[in-house]
Amino acid sequence: MLFRSDAQIKKLAELPLWFTHAKNDETIKIETHDGPTYERIKKAGASDLHYSLFENVIDSDGVEIDGHSSWAYVLNNQCEENGITIFEWLSKQKR
Repeated sequence: MLFRSDAQIKKLAELPLWFTHAKNDETIKIETHDGPTYERIKKAGASDLHYSLFENVIDSDGVEIDGHSSWAYVLNNQCEENGITIFEWLSKQKR
């Protein structure tokens, strides 16, 4: 499990963040890593926090691949929340 201090979580809550994960990821478990971290950041008052959760990862040939490859959905602009894609969201970030 990744532990982050309350101070670290508070700093993360000040940043625009977009998490992405596939449920079939055998490398990073949602229950012990990004799931709890996301919830802690949310409870810390994050105002620009997003999460794209996929059942699995499907490649361009329609074949299910390793769930740890959910980054492919980011690169293909397939993460969306409330009608906004991750690239549209990224283009509005000014840090």
